Amino acid sequence: MNRSNQMLASHLRLRWFIRVVACAMASSGCTLIGAGVGAGIDHLVPGPYELHSVRERIPLTKGDRIRVKLRRGITFDGRYLRFQAPTPAALDGAMLVETDDAVVELNMSEIDRVGIEVTGRGWLYGGLIGLAVDVTVVVVAVVATSNRDMSGVDLGLGK
Repeated sequence: MNRSNQMLASHLRLRWFIRVVACAMASSGCTLIGAGVGAGIDHLVPGPYELHSVRERIPLTKGDRIRVKLRRGITFDGRYLRFQAPTPAALDGAMLVETDDAVVELNMSEIDRVGIEVTGRGWLYGGLIGLAVDVTVVVVAVVATSNRDMSGVDLGLGK
């Protein structure tokens, strides 16, 4: 391969690389948008819940989304407020839960299970879907531009 063919091949590789980088930079938005949408959906939709027995130490902080199942089958969804010390009405203490309607005091002796909302992976799934869209856009753009005669396009590389 003579010197002019090497220069031409090098120039074509550089043009191809610039196209790929430009397409990748221009199309990375789908990944970010997908991750943001997935995180938003996770925040808006309650669940999934990790179940705990009332006998074990439950790692709750104020404002945690929880699902409390009572021994008689009733379920309450809401946000944990606090644990209330034992009283004559609730000898084992009580858990205060803020539901959509009111603040409910649930006797610890009546609680069967407590479900604590765990962080979903919507941001990850949304980001992966967005990444797939980004990669598809880059591949289509590279294929489309590589099949055209780009000899008249000035890349600003000089002559």
